[in-house]
Amino acid sequence: MARKILLGDGISARIFAFYNPEYLRIAPANTAQVDSAAFLPSLLIHKSAHVDNFFSDIGLGQPSPLVLPIGWVEREMFNLGNPGREMRKRIIQRKLNDLEKPPSLFASNDDEADDLLCQAEAELLTYDLPVERLLARLAEELLERHAGSIQARVTTITDTEVVTEDDQRFEYSHLVSTIPAPVFWSTYEGRHAEQKTFHSFPLYVRRMKRHLWGSFDYPTLPERGICYFPETKYPFDRVLVVPELQRDDYVLEGPAAFDGATEVKAARIIRNYGNIAPPRVMFLGRYAQWNPDVVTSDVVKHSSQKYLADDIWSDQKAFNRRFVNYTPDAQYVQSVVKNYVLHMLSEVNSLLNTINWKIDADAPIKMEREKILEEWIDVFKFWLSIGHMFGFDVGDFERMYWDKSERVKEKYKNV
Repeated sequence: MARKILLGDGISARIFAFYNPEYLRIAPANTAQVDSAAFLPSLLIHKSAHVDNFFSDIGLGQPSPLVLPIGWVEREMFNLGNPGREMRKRIIQRKLNDLEKPPSLFASNDDEADDLLCQAEAELLTYDLPVERLLARLAEELLERHAGSIQARVTTITDTEVVTEDDQRFEYSHLVSTIPAPVFWSTYEGRHAEQKTFHSFPLYVRRMKRHLWGSFDYPTLPERGICYFPETKYPFDRVLVVPELQRDDYVLEGPAAFDGATEVKAARIIRNYGNIAPPRVMFLGRYAQWNPDVVTSDVVKHSSQKYLADDIWSDQKAFNRRFVNYTPDAQYVQSVVKNYVLHMLSEVNSLLNTINWKIDADAPIKMEREKILEEWIDVFKFWLSIGHMFGFDVGDFERMYWDKSERVKEKYKNV
């Protein structure tokens, strides 16, 4: 019997399992990144409404917000604020440790150096809550409400089942993978298997008492914050100063080994745009998606929105009721649909005009990710409204999508 399966035991898997207890979780014990005490100080959870709700759902109440200013050290001086473009490039170069950064499909604000920093902001808003306490609470909740878990390593993934190291076989209807993308693709043997290249490099972390910091004659840091060190004379490239969470410790991070540091393998990654999940598989989390922009708050948002499609469906339909009636009058329905189709065509044209498609254009168009996204959503809203007029619901959409997909695959099975 096919069932829903969740691969992995990191924080992404545990959060997803909390909101989706019907999934069978499969992973070897004590091998997740969060099982490493060395890594935990580097895990800062970005504050968001979804995380606020998550803490309430899990019984932790509302931890106090914690503001961590961001800055950098240059010529022995600490500079507070969002680093400028050139400084961000230097910080990224230091983080990459001589690896070449692939170009982004859409650089934000013409700046290619933002995606490995803390959102390139002047401060990071997190919580006055130790990660260890969150993990302990999650463990308690999963024991009470989760359907089950199997402590075993997956050795084979096909398009229909997963096989564990002890030769247990589990057929799946839907698979959520939180394991690192290179591990997934080295295990996957389905129709969509292909060779992929994933760039990563280790993170070296150590704690240092504040009084020892001073004995090294390092520059004075603020009482609280995230400080970057672009100069190579320092063995580390970032220092976290969070007394609420680490008391009198500084947390030092670097791209190469230095005295007293513990290695966290493949902790820093470079995004792979070709990491596309096979059908009936969803990648969840920074390492599964192989995207450094993904943070824990994104995982919480995705995991908790089990009924997101239904919410979008009902929101648009409720809005449209201000202007149209949902009646079985065929003539009326066709009239409204005609208008929606014409409006959608207009929006498709607006979307077309966000890219460089004219052969004889006077000047190239600057592609803007947010503008393209907005025009695409405009098309989607009219497309969805057409379905509403015919009375289609989420179930109709899902059924026909998968039915049509199977027919198309059958048509092109030899391609």
